Amino acid sequence: MNGLKKDLLRRLADPTSLLLWLGIPLVLGSLMSLAFQQDSGSGPKALLLLADLDRSKISEMLAAPAGGPDVPVEIERVALEEGRARIEKGEATALVVLPKGFGDSILLNQPCTIEIVTNPAQTILPGIVIGMMETLTEAHFYAHRVLGDEIQMIAKGPEGGGFFKSLQVASLSIGINDKLQSLESVLFPPIVELAAEKAAIRATPRRGVGLLLLPGILVMSLLFIAQGLADDLWVEKNAGTLRRMLTSPVSLTRILGQKVLGALVLMAGVSAIALALSSFAFGVSPSVLPLALAWCALTGMCLFTLMTYLVTLATTQRTSALVTNLAVFPMMMLGGSMFPFTSMPSTMASIGKMTPNGLGVQGLDLILQGEIWNGHLLTEAAGLLLLTLLFTAMTARRIRNGFAVN
Repeated sequence: MNGLKKDLLRRLADPTSLLLWLGIPLVLGSLMSLAFQQDSGSGPKALLLLADLDRSKISEMLAAPAGGPDVPVEIERVALEEGRARIEKGEATALVVLPKGFGDSILLNQPCTIEIVTNPAQTILPGIVIGMMETLTEAHFYAHRVLGDEIQMIAKGPEGGGFFKSLQVASLSIGINDKLQSLESVLFPPIVELAAEKAAIRATPRRGVGLLLLPGILVMSLLFIAQGLADDLWVEKNAGTLRRMLTSPVSLTRILGQKVLGALVLMAGVSAIALALSSFAFGVSPSVLPLALAWCALTGMCLFTLMTYLVTLATTQRTSALVTNLAVFPMMMLGGSMFPFTSMPSTMASIGKMTPNGLGVQGLDLILQGEIWNGHLLTEAAGLLLLTLLFTAMTARRIRNGFAVN
């Protein structure tokens, strides 16, 4: 166990690298927590400043959508001068100016010009405001096409003031009712029907985006750490330590085994911190954390042996860094670290699931979902163990065939 103790002490003697490895899951987890807040149910909202110069009942109705949490536009009434000053400072998405006589123009179907000033620093939100105003314009157009006479009768009011005569009220009601009945086939029921086949839909628990990406992010961290740990083989080779160890009575298998065990201990420590943060940030059940920690250690051990084998293929330390980088980034793209398997093309996802990090992502995802007794978990665990033994054997062969002395 002297080799294991030596490797751990050497890592502890380099606090910068250790803190960097610890920071990988901390930084990525913090960014995910900020980007995918599960408690925030609303997205970005457009701030619309409304300068109402008309002050009519119709203009006051335009602020009605401002109260709903799902409405992407927040309306704030302001004076015209204040609205222009704030939109020039970029404090809002748009300024809408309703002119005098706006309410009468709406009711009497007369031309009316609404001034809209948008914030050029924003791209998507001004389009939402303009779309909302276009929708109101369309609603006004069709309302007058259907009930124009009745609307104008109500807007003009009874002749001479006072109240409508009973006969006028009855005629108005009958006219509205007849026109709505003529549209019954279109509006009641609507012309478009939605048919849902309940038998074909399987209810699945809702998962936040952060929890969906979490397995890939954790395995990505382990992949980076494995790459850094594997480079230590070149450090020992250049220092002559590896050659001296091979001439000692200790077998090469034992030397490699101690290195793998040291990497496992370090990755388990980093994974424990990452999983503790995940439990706090994404609501991962504490009951699955022990198995998730063991799975991360197993995945990290497999990735370390792979990276160790790759560094032995190079002829220089600089070339070994290039070789591992050429392997790491395609593995992240295919293995579910950059994109979930569910969002990838089926062919690409099938290939990615057979990579070492892809096996790790699949198993960790099952564990975090609480599917501890899933049969696929045993298959993936066996795959990781077999790959670990295979990469270790291949590394030992490369070392024996001249890596340590060339």
